Amino acid sequence: MLKLIKNLLFKFNNKKTAKDILGFSMIEAMVATAVIGIGFVGVFSLTSFSEISMHKSTYREKLQLTANSIIEVMQYDIAQHIASNIASNLPDDTAAYIGANYGVVGNVLDLSQNPCVTLAGTSTIAPIRAKEWCNRMNAELGLANGDTRSVFTYSYTDPITTNTYTIVHIQLEALNKSAAQVVVERVIH
Repeated sequence: MLKLIKNLLFKFNNKKTAKDILGFSMIEAMVATAVIGIGFVGVFSLTSFSEISMHKSTYREKLQLTANSIIEVMQYDIAQHIASNIASNLPDDTAAYIGANYGVVGNVLDLSQNPCVTLAGTSTIAPIRAKEWCNRMNAELGLANGDTRSVFTYSYTDPITTNTYTIVHIQLEALNKSAAQVVVERVIH
């Protein structure tokens, strides 16, 4: 018991040194600041990467919508032609109509012109539509500046049924090929 009292008295009477005081040293504070700083750098770089990805995704979506609208306009023009042939009791000449109005199969409509122009001396729908699409893309996506923006039609003959189909291939790029590229192919006839 006497020993216990001596220990208690020793503890109360003993003056604490600087090492015994609880708290942070300057080195501990600097290490904690560095760890928190590294965490903030990681969060900010993740935010920057997320913003770039979202920007590219937005351009890809705009390109996809533009390509789909081009195909829908072509399908509308063809449907109007078919309806007028039916109303006039004319035979189905849709393939000839596509070839005459959207260029000979294998031709490319270049939509990356600056400024957008209508081809001179033509009375077909394709150059007029190409100018409309070109102006719309320049307004929504900016000028082409080296981007590929084209509509290409080609024919495919099914070996089993021997039916011939016209296929539209649309290739669109934005922001100098770095942001997005969309390639859409559809059978239109």
